[in-house]
Amino acid sequence: MNVLIVHYHLKPGGVTSVIRRQASALSARGVRVQGIFGEPPGTDPGFEFSIEPALGYDAASSMDAPDPDGVRVITEAIRKAVVRMGPETVIHVHNPTLRKNASLLPALSRLADDGLPLLMHVHDLAEDWRPTVYPRSGYPDGAAWAVINGRDAEALRASG
Repeated sequence: MNVLIVHYHLKPGGVTSVIRRQASALSARGVRVQGIFGEPPGTDPGFEFSIEPALGYDAASSMDAPDPDGVRVITEAIRKAVVRMGPETVIHVHNPTLRKNASLLPALSRLADDGLPLLMHVHDLAEDWRPTVYPRSGYPDGAAWAVINGRDAEALRASG
């Protein structure tokens, strides 16, 4: 099995700690891990990665409108990474439901439509009770969902 970790960035903080621990735990079990991020990390994450600037945060003015070129670039970058990693690669996306990049969910939907396995990992639902941070676009059909605690699992179940 291979895991491609996808996120907007690897800035110091909670999500970076989660990603590094996850990659370390998976690698220790013989899982090949690579990442693709929107901007270079401040320090070496401890696993192979590539940078695709189209994955970075959008400007606040463009949060509601996916950029067709951005959707295409993100889709192609993730697809190429999966091809490089080989068969049995799971695309593990951290916090894709936060409205940080309007092109990410449409790109993930294209990948899901092509049958690529997606795991949508929402952690701690840090943006609770601020509905304006959630995108208006739909979520990829057929994606699996993961959380890291029971509270978040219940919130996800309650949301439908």
